[in-house]
Amino acid sequence: MPCATLLMCVKGHSKLTMNNSFDLVVIGDTNLDLVLKVERFPGADDEVEAGDVILSAGGDAANTAVQASRLGLRTLLISSIGADNNGKWVSTAMQSTGVDLSTLQVIEGLSTGLVISEVTPDGQRAMIAARGANTWLQLDESDASLIREARMVHICDPQPQIVNTLPGLIQASSVFISLDPGSIGAKKGLDYLLPLLRISRCLFVNRNELYLLTQETDPLQAAQTLLTYGPDTIFVKCGAEGCCIITKKRQLSIPAFQVRSIDSTGAGDAFNAAALFALDHAMPIEEAGRFANAVGAMTTLGFGAQTSQPDLAQVQEFLAGK
Repeated sequence: MPCATLLMCVKGHSKLTMNNSFDLVVIGDTNLDLVLKVERFPGADDEVEAGDVILSAGGDAANTAVQASRLGLRTLLISSIGADNNGKWVSTAMQSTGVDLSTLQVIEGLSTGLVISEVTPDGQRAMIAARGANTWLQLDESDASLIREARMVHICDPQPQIVNTLPGLIQASSVFISLDPGSIGAKKGLDYLLPLLRISRCLFVNRNELYLLTQETDPLQAAQTLLTYGPDTIFVKCGAEGCCIITKKRQLSIPAFQVRSIDSTGAGDAFNAAALFALDHAMPIEEAGRFANAVGAMTTLGFGAQTSQPDLAQVQEFLAGK
């Protein structure tokens, strides 16, 4: 997409009201990410030597919130960390991102979520996650007020208490809801996610998550099945192949940008944030997919989920050169 077209898209804001406190509220996990550079993944009873070790703030909700903020959305993160040194480190690291952390919950007696990632030279990764304090995230009436006043709310891999309480807190609000169940959430099945799926306008999944939710081997048929439960639009993230966008009337395949990927950690979260930014700014759906693909690709150019996230000017420059 020409840079001029993108500039026109972002200058004209969406039809949604501009009178709310936040453009986007993101609900989900915040973690400390430990990224290890390895030549290969170890097998059973195997050992490999790591090269560089990178510490960074992470978690699906935190990553999405930071990327949205860098693109220019006024973003609030509703998440939880432990009352430990890792939690202090993460919250300090995120202070300069522009994300509002005023609702970040500190849970006594639990550790901050931790994800250990192994990354190979071609950018592939394997992860071990301990969700820790994330499992105790709660929504109260003060959170509900902020949620109802926002234009958009994005939910990441929700815990049972979020699935059960959020629909009632939102009530008849006109807020735009989007959901990314993640692989862990998708493994819990469609019935588990139905309360949120029914109120969501947009769903973000990959092809494996489509199968986990529907048991359909055909991704298109799986997406069509999920559309019957509430969403208007489904973004299927296909990694190095780009993305597919499926609505009740259209199916689009948007090719990926070819980049030299270093670390794919957080690329899907950045994609989500970019797609929401694009939809909020009334970009045509094809341009929204291309914009999200660009942001997702750019985040793979460095190590760590948040360290390579681009701002809007950088995305515009990237797209202008493609």
